[in-house]
Amino acid sequence: EMIISGYKQCEISRLFKVSQATISRLLKKKCETGSTSRIIGSGRPNKLDKVQKLKIKRIINTNPTFTPRQIRSEAGLDEVVGLSTIRRYICSMGIYSRVAKKTSIVTKKHRQNRVKFAKIYQEYTEKDWNKVLFFNETSIQLHPKRRILIRRPVGCQFKKRYIIKHLYSQRQSIMFWGYISNVGLRYLRYVKGNINSTIYTNLLSNAFENIPSDILFQQDRAPCHESRLTRAYLTERGI
Repeated sequence: EMIISGYKQCEISRLFKVSQATISRLLKKKCETGSTSRIIGSGRPNKLDKVQKLKIKRIINTNPTFTPRQIRSEAGLDEVVGLSTIRRYICSMGIYSRVAKKTSIVTKKHRQNRVKFAKIYQEYTEKDWNKVLFFNETSIQLHPKRRILIRRPVGCQFKKRYIIKHLYSQRQSIMFWGYISNVGLRYLRYVKGNINSTIYTNLLSNAFENIPSDILFQQDRAPCHESRLTRAYLTERGI
């Protein structure tokens, strides 16, 4: 229609922002076949048949953490197709490799206890909170944790089957213990190894020569905080 209207191939190519060779090829195909659409059955045939594609899909659904190499091996296609073919087909299904989300270490019981705590102390004023010391210890990893990749559809990162369990790293780490307060009091101490009840009570003794009677200790429910030895130590000092 554009040719009948007097357009040249170079003008059409500029109008549609494609090369003149592309316009020439499409016009020639239109004259010879009556259509510019791709002929059904033409082009390079797929390397994967329906059975193989179904097998790959089933493997991914069962093992979303598998790499393309593992998927190819599990499907018995090591000598049939390359890894790039496996990757292209996985992407064509709308499944992409992403860093897996981890389950939260905060359980339902933890949440309930935190709400209970908040309700108990919601009437506290700033003056009350100024008397509270918050205690805790933390372990700092000396090496970064390895990320785990998982294959999943878009928008499914929080589905249970695509979330991995939170695991504490077994790599080397260093431990610190200390406290902070609302009025700026703070204390930090390096701890060699892990903290048990004996070490914890020694830390408290070294941190406080004389513990003020109006100070409140706030700590979590770590085993070393709730042991018999620690409870006896706190009771003995009127904490």
